[in-house]
Amino acid sequence: MLPLHSIGRSARPGAREAITGTTAQDARQDHPCLRSCQPGERKRHLAFRASGTWRSAQWEGQRKRKAEHMHQAERNGYPGGRRFRDERLLAAKVTAVRAAVPGMTDVTLRGPAFARFACKPGAHLPVEVPGGAQGPVLRTYSVWRHTPADASLTLRIALHHPGGPGSAWAGAVTPGERVRTGVPRNRIVLDPRARHHVFVGEETGAVPLLTMLDALPPGAVSHGVLETTGPEAEFPAPDGERTLRWVHRGRASAAASPVLVAAVRRLELPPGPGVAYVAGEAATCRAVVRHFVTERGWPRFAVKTQTHWTPGKCGIL
Repeated sequence: MLPLHSIGRSARPGAREAITGTTAQDARQDHPCLRSCQPGERKRHLAFRASGTWRSAQWEGQRKRKAEHMHQAERNGYPGGRRFRDERLLAAKVTAVRAAVPGMTDVTLRGPAFARFACKPGAHLPVEVPGGAQGPVLRTYSVWRHTPADASLTLRIALHHPGGPGSAWAGAVTPGERVRTGVPRNRIVLDPRARHHVFVGEETGAVPLLTMLDALPPGAVSHGVLETTGPEAEFPAPDGERTLRWVHRGRASAAASPVLVAAVRRLELPPGPGVAYVAGEAATCRAVVRHFVTERGWPRFAVKTQTHWTPGKCGIL
């Protein structure tokens, strides 16, 4: 007898009955979850599975399990929550540390593995940093520049005050220290099919967004706006050939920033949706997504988001 999931994909009407003599209703009634149910429970369970609530409950359960997994990692360091095994961590050495702009620092790492892989624009690098009493923890930083020729990789890191283990390490690290890292990874990447590209973020999101802007091919149409505290905290793209407009929030918090959302509303974009890349603080990212979807009528899949931080939580990237 063919498995039910294969029979369910048959394109010919009546194929299930012809092959097995079992109807779809019979198959649902014979589901393993229902065999031990009382008649009343069976009816309620079938109604529950037929509704969208069942799938939503599955997703919610997965989300809660993932959150608990990460909380366990925070409480115990690596035991029970490690995202990389020891054999998957790469050895590297800090070769340079310099202030980029107020509130941001550049940390350059060098290691033989950095010469062997390609790093996509907008990538991030997990780094093992001291976590205090809980032992080492992994924190993820935005890659600013990757130079395979000399096996080096530069991270541009925002210093939060007060911050968690990741910000503490970035503010205290010195050249000569040895670290272990994962491999670069991407949450969002450039879409080569986009009719035009829109980049939106505050200073933490500006790091990957500007590297992506630099990687656009000649002739690509780009728009966008970035936010930071003031003119002294602005910075150009790594190669400096392209730029985006900056707006300033002053001393106000970057969380749920109305300044950035208002600036996005003022953007004059070509007709029709392109692809938007939104990165930075979680609440601000959600507000920008709502603007594109509800006010401009863009499909949700055309707005790519990457959450870096939110008040009260560390290591969410």
